Amino acid sequence: MLNKHIKEIRNLNSTIIDVNDIISKNKTEDRLESSEKEKEILIKEIHHRVKNNLQIISSLLNLQAQYIKDKDSLNAFHDSQNRVRAIALVHEKLYQTKNFAKIDFPDYVRDLVSNLVSTINPGVPDVHVGIDVEELYLSMDLAINLGLIITELVSNSLKHAFKNNKRLNEDETDELLVSLKSQTNSRLKLKVTDNGIGFDYSLIVRKNSTLGLQLVQGFVEQIKGDLSFRGSAGSEFEIIFPIL
Repeated sequence: MLNKHIKEIRNLNSTIIDVNDIISKNKTEDRLESSEKEKEILIKEIHHRVKNNLQIISSLLNLQAQYIKDKDSLNAFHDSQNRVRAIALVHEKLYQTKNFAKIDFPDYVRDLVSNLVSTINPGVPDVHVGIDVEELYLSMDLAINLGLIITELVSNSLKHAFKNNKRLNEDETDELLVSLKSQTNSRLKLKVTDNGIGFDYSLIVRKNSTLGLQLVQGFVEQIKGDLSFRGSAGSEFEIIFPIL
């Protein structure tokens, strides 16, 4: 009889230990879940604040630009604004998503190019802009570099490619295309092309080339890419780079 009671007590103790283990495990999981939510909120807040701070910088540049009379200096300020907006847009997109490590790149490019078209050279409203970007989620660093490259190349086309562009075929439209496609060996190909007046290749190789082109070359180096160019009939910039 005594042995029976001892056995029952042991079974009860074992049950109590099992229940305590379950309670402890549930508490640990709750703490981890709470910690994960706090981390998510913190990351969202960081992206939100960075985006807001960059927008403030853009607004300050805009205010300062109102006092500039020199056209070249004014254009330089507007170019800087567009670069700041390109970076701010990355943080805005990351703030809006639950995946803080990757950005929906097609969505980003559509908004980026739309902003550029609405702010640059509104006197050329008939340019048809195409976006052909594969469904890709890219890291923040890669997205920022590509966004800045696209900003420089699209800005250049919108400003210069279609000036006094008299076509033999009047039915032919001015076109600008941004595309990003997967290649073999985990590489991507970015192309920015237009059918404008063409581009002087010597500007690419000169040491004293424009700031925009110097920036493009610098960003391409950062993503370990290879830049090629064609500029006889319209212009075509092609960049092949690894997925970092």
